Amino acid sequence: MVHNMISLSSENKLFSGGYRDVYQHPLDEKLLIKVMNTSRWERKSRFQKKYLYHYFFTKVFVRETAEYIRLQFRDNLESDFIQSIIGFCHTNLGFGLIVKAELSQTGEYAKTLQHLVDTKQINSEVNHHLKILLEKILATSVIISDLNLKNIVYAYNRNDKSYQFILIDGIGDKTFIPVQNIFPFIRKYCKSKYTRKIKEIINQSDANT
Repeated sequence: MVHNMISLSSENKLFSGGYRDVYQHPLDEKLLIKVMNTSRWERKSRFQKKYLYHYFFTKVFVRETAEYIRLQFRDNLESDFIQSIIGFCHTNLGFGLIVKAELSQTGEYAKTLQHLVDTKQINSEVNHHLKILLEKILATSVIISDLNLKNIVYAYNRNDKSYQFILIDGIGDKTFIPVQNIFPFIRKYCKSKYTRKIKEIINQSDANT
């Protein structure tokens, strides 16, 4: 029996991703809990479920956590644009990763960059803050495995009293051999490719408004 298990229900569920579901922490609205989305494995073979399930799910958590911890040993600017990891927990849906909930100035959950594009909220101020994020990604040693409009949110920083973009997913090297960690030039190339793609999407969005 696991003590202090957190019970999550459909009422707590906020978002669904390709690999994980995100729930509001039932005891603290300022925290979120990420758990693995097991539905993608329902059609897998018995062999895959038995031998690959735990490896795959463990890898997803370890990749993000290891990269977050690595960045903590560097200057604070290395991680101030990445969602804070608070800890781990046991839930009725399996192992959970507890993270800080990124919020808007009014206390709502921060909107994704995808939402801002879809609702045509990209203006000069938003563009300026996005430019700062992309510059930090390129200037720091952070390893990016996926950068898209859905894993970037526009959150309000109450200390600075201003908005900033935060990465909520997609950090760490996802390859079997961690080539981005071993070879800085590959890391630089990958980040340049990701950031260039984001710029292209935003520019296209601006052109269509």
